[in-house]
Amino acid sequence: MNNFITTIALVGMLAIGSINAETRSFSIATGQEEGTYFKIGNALKNGNPSIKVLSTKGSIQNFIGVEDGIYDFGIVQSDILFYFREQRERILSKVIGAIYREPVYILIRNKLRLSRIAELQGKRVAIGLDGSGTQYTSETILGIFGITIDELKPFKLTYREIASALQNETIDAAFIVNLKIPKSIDSLIRNNFVYCLKINRSELTKIASFYPNLYSPLSAIGPKDNKNRFLTISVVSLLISNYAIDEDIVYNFAKRLCDKSFRFSKFFENYELYGEPYPFLINRKVGKPDLFHKSALKYYKNKNLFKKYTFNLVVSFSFPFLLFLFPFLLIGYRPTRIIIRRNNWVWISYILLAIICVGYFLLYIFESKVGNPDITGSPADLFKMLFLIFKAGELFCVTNEGILIRTVMLVASGVFIAIMTAKVAAYFVGKKILEVFKMFPNKNKLTGHIVLCNWTHKIQGVIQQLRSGFSDSRIIIVLTQPNRQTSDKLPITSEYDDVYIIIGNPSDFKYLQRANISGAQAVLILADSENSNEPDATSLMILLSVMKVLSIERNIQKKPNIVVEVNNPVYTNHMYEAGADEVIAYSDITHKLLAQAVITPGAIEFLREILTTTDDSNEIYFLIIPQKYEGLTFQEFAHLVMKKHSTTSNPLTVVGVRSEGRLYINPRIKQFSKIKTGDEAVVLAWVKPKNL
Repeated sequence: MNNFITTIALVGMLAIGSINAETRSFSIATGQEEGTYFKIGNALKNGNPSIKVLSTKGSIQNFIGVEDGIYDFGIVQSDILFYFREQRERILSKVIGAIYREPVYILIRNKLRLSRIAELQGKRVAIGLDGSGTQYTSETILGIFGITIDELKPFKLTYREIASALQNETIDAAFIVNLKIPKSIDSLIRNNFVYCLKINRSELTKIASFYPNLYSPLSAIGPKDNKNRFLTISVVSLLISNYAIDEDIVYNFAKRLCDKSFRFSKFFENYELYGEPYPFLINRKVGKPDLFHKSALKYYKNKNLFKKYTFNLVVSFSFPFLLFLFPFLLIGYRPTRIIIRRNNWVWISYILLAIICVGYFLLYIFESKVGNPDITGSPADLFKMLFLIFKAGELFCVTNEGILIRTVMLVASGVFIAIMTAKVAAYFVGKKILEVFKMFPNKNKLTGHIVLCNWTHKIQGVIQQLRSGFSDSRIIIVLTQPNRQTSDKLPITSEYDDVYIIIGNPSDFKYLQRANISGAQAVLILADSENSNEPDATSLMILLSVMKVLSIERNIQKKPNIVVEVNNPVYTNHMYEAGADEVIAYSDITHKLLAQAVITPGAIEFLREILTTTDDSNEIYFLIIPQKYEGLTFQEFAHLVMKKHSTTSNPLTVVGVRSEGRLYINPRIKQFSKIKTGDEAVVLAWVKPKNL
């Protein structure tokens, strides 16, 4: 009997508990009835009679009420959540999800014409009701600019009271943190009685940099025209719950936040861009897991929202990253690289491209994390970069790194514009700027180069041999008069890297001076048989002009080695007397080579090997003989040197000596006695030895 009564009692208690569970109601704390929070509360309710939407003063009251168990759910601003998170050792309420980004509007009476936040000092300002998030946000923003509440005449008014006070000129300004400007105030804006203060970019940067986790820039919709956007600061509205709420209820609310019928309802019409497609984001950053209710996170994981968010991040990052790689891939392709180096217009355009691509990527890295509306990772951002480069617009940056990068881009763009202006000006005045002068406008910076005078059929072979003979690929300048063989364009091959053409008379002083003959390592004057009836006489005139330039130039550290080619050996002595260091009679050498080939079969192959300058052949070098070898005979000297270098990777053979201007090849003892100071050794080696 007792067991029966006990069973009946338990069934009755379960029945009562079941009835209570079914009939239990839940409360959502929102805000003023004319505000957005109240309307969102009703949208979340979605006609559910068990949910009560309560009007409150705002975020602070909502948070404290949810924390103390007075309300089950509440809508709060993100800065309020973080404020209490810092003030309290532990908070019990949990975040279900972010709803939308909430713009901060600063309304000013039209007669005052204020343009900066700092000008609000001493004015009558509505800062929001006690217990509202607007009050905390307004006080924080004013404090950033050094304005305290004591320096204001603060008013704590509802939206309707603000509209009346502005119209009656009881107050001068008002802060409103709301998705939409309330209708009572919107009518004042449309009638030009009140305007929205457009926070300038420096003020936005200051606010966003001061609290990057709380306030982020937002491209706000204008009160009068949806197309009339302006930048302002924004916070994020969050739905929070009491820690003791049933997990299934929280799960359903998380589902409701992601429901398209809620996110794209008529209430959010024209404001979809403020919405957060990923409710676990707080100010464009993934919120810490300890902030969120585990049931909400469970729903987001079940819907694969975290994976979708990661995928979208990768996609949005891919365009800036590919843009960043583009100039490096472009310069890495050798034919393109040669084209860029040959044509200065292409070269300057490439520099502009590199500035835009690299600068944009770096800006994206630093600015996207704070939600900068000017840097979104879309191709449209490139127009902003171009406007920045050409000073046609400005680029908004929040982070210190972004500001630094923007400054560097502005400086680089200034240099770019200066170069472009100079080039265009030079074009219109009819001055032909040649490649060498574009690359080296200051001739004193052009040193150690090779100057070739006259373009002939031999010049390609000469350039190839010079390229093989110098490991440092020094600059080669070809100074020649225009003919059918020449142009200001060179073949796109590796041999012509750092080869430049000057179209002009090689015997003209001004062209020789511009080519900085005095700073050259060597000058080669080729016999121009193709374009001159008297090529040797022409070469002599060029040589005399070169010597004249060298005689009037000062501070010449080392006279260039001057080599002249003559067709007729009769001119050899004339060239030496005029100042040539080496004179090559092409026909004379040809005769001797032909005779040597007859006398000694295989000699030509040996000479060709010696005269060919490649990595896999020996070359002839003249080296100063160190003082320690003085007094030795040639044979003793040659034996010691060859023995010293025989085991190295660069064995050398001493074949002769030059003493007092005379050359001795394998001299007899009677011809050459002993090594003296200033003598030079003639050696064969794979590469030029550093010492003997």
